[in-house]
Amino acid sequence: MRSVPFAVDTTTPLEVVYEDGDFIAVNKPVGYHTAPIHRWQGGSMVNILLGHLASKQQQQQGQQLQQQYQQQQQPLLQDQEQEQQHLVQQHGQWQQQKRIQLKQQQTRNSHQRQQRQYAEDSIQRPVQAKPYVLHRLDYNTSGVLLFGKNGKAVPGVAAQFRQRKVGKEYLAITVGVPSQASYTVDAPIDYHPALATARCIAATGKPAVTQVEVISSNPDLQLTGHCQEGELFHERGGVVGSEAREGLKGVALVRCFPKTGRTHQIRLHLAYLGHPLIGDEIYGVTGDWIGRQALHARALALAHPLTGEQMRFVAPVHDDFQAAVAALGLYLPDEQQRMH
Repeated sequence: MRSVPFAVDTTTPLEVVYEDGDFIAVNKPVGYHTAPIHRWQGGSMVNILLGHLASKQQQQQGQQLQQQYQQQQQPLLQDQEQEQQHLVQQHGQWQQQKRIQLKQQQTRNSHQRQQRQYAEDSIQRPVQAKPYVLHRLDYNTSGVLLFGKNGKAVPGVAAQFRQRKVGKEYLAITVGVPSQASYTVDAPIDYHPALATARCIAATGKPAVTQVEVISSNPDLQLTGHCQEGELFHERGGVVGSEAREGLKGVALVRCFPKTGRTHQIRLHLAYLGHPLIGDEIYGVTGDWIGRQALHARALALAHPLTGEQMRFVAPVHDDFQAAVAALGLYLPDEQQRMH
């Protein structure tokens, strides 16, 4: 199957938040997988990046070919000037004009041949740029997504993810207002026994830790009658029968710092607290405020594996998230605020 080329998407806009020779960080839109399910299918960020990197590489190759072309023409122009000087010295006016015209025609023909070759080379030269997937975001989660461009830098980044040295920050909108300003959720995550696409909190699961901080809240907003419950909303945490859990009242904007990288980790840990996500059709509630889960990967921080330089990538929230924050009576934090 590796002989089947990846589909290349050259039409979907790409918001690049950082790019150098080793990495490219993008602001992932909603509705795209991180990587394609099948090599020949599109619809993923890898497909879009292939188009972006191919276009950029062709531009660079075109510039190099243009420089080579200009360098090749310089001796021809110098020869032509010397020939003209020689003709002035050795021949009469009529012979001079005829020879100059002939030389100019030969030069034009040479220019045309090299221009055609330059155009063919810039189009037909094969492109080998392929991004390395370093981590993933859910299909309906927006935000910063980092890919590798240099294979030598990939193992060092993978080690930092494995050793939990990568700083990750998310913004989320929750159902209800947490009673504390901050939490550390330490709850293992396993596959859900009844819903294949979901996860659950279970002692048999893998370790998962998330720090949660409340940024802003609107405790008086009534959600009852304005939302639909997700498939597993009834399994949320909290005290069964309590007003905080059952009232469907209030919303909060929280900042989450996952210390591990389990599937659905933030969504599930917030639901475990009794405050699942707005817009989450599995663990939370859906409504007119936003058409997807209100979860945005705001920032990513790590050390450059080759230089040791500290790097931090920030992805601004998307318009739908910002509109939901305003509609729910919340406010966004200062975009310049540093991570933990």
